[in-house]
Amino acid sequence: MKTSFLYSKINRFIAPTLFPALLACNICEAAMTDFGDNTEWMPTVFGLGVQMNNVANGFQVGFATDAHPGGVVSSSYPTVIAAGYQSTFELRGDFTIDVSYSLNVWPAASGVRLGIGLMPYLGVQRECTIYTSGDAYSVNAAGFSYVSTTDRSGMMQLARVGGTLTGSYWNPTSQSWVAIRSAQGYSEDFGVGLSAWTDSSTFGHQSVELTMNNLAISAQTILSGPYPLPYWVQPTSGGGIPAVPEANTLWAGALALAFSVLGSRKALRASLTSKGALGATAGRP
Repeated sequence: MKTSFLYSKINRFIAPTLFPALLACNICEAAMTDFGDNTEWMPTVFGLGVQMNNVANGFQVGFATDAHPGGVVSSSYPTVIAAGYQSTFELRGDFTIDVSYSLNVWPAASGVRLGIGLMPYLGVQRECTIYTSGDAYSVNAAGFSYVSTTDRSGMMQLARVGGTLTGSYWNPTSQSWVAIRSAQGYSEDFGVGLSAWTDSSTFGHQSVELTMNNLAISAQTILSGPYPLPYWVQPTSGGGIPAVPEANTLWAGALALAFSVLGSRKALRASLTSKGALGATAGRP
């Protein structure tokens, strides 16, 4: 949906003041997907040797072979090495979040995950870790389920209908969303995180580069905020807002990132009903 400059500014700045920061979903889809706008998304980077730069309709993250915790560290998860964006807005009621991804440099046993997250251990990911015995899509929601894959690009979705949260991946053969896991009891307001992350115990010490783009969000209500960064993306000290380069200039250094995940594609929408978990299910630390 396209909106005029004046219309978008009225709904982003004036409407929140007059109507307790509530925006309708058709406005949110147009206004809440600009990663270059720090009134909507805050860049977060934790660790040394992790790089992030903005590209068309998204961002790239790179991990060097010697990436490790250091520099700005997460106060809640000090061993995490991560980069991405955390929303300053929150979603209320039913919602759908889609994101596209591509694995540009993706060695076996990378130990890296990327995806959409609402809070720690609540989201949908594409990963290659010991928890999935290799490459897989996975969902954390009142438990853990995964489906093995060989995809090097694709789409992920996190959707809520009536308090039931479902994580899915796009199957290009059937041209449909495939649910990985659903869980009930998630009725609270949520911020959104899109990130790539690993930690000192799972990182494979191999170069990794990935892209997340084409984010699309629709929601019953979006609370425009701005809301403060949640505890899991708060640094131990310092930090500020990382300066994220544009285009293909990789940014290497010790800035701070988020331990959450998300994103996606406006053209594809699916009404997902509550489904049982597919694939293997196991406990996860």
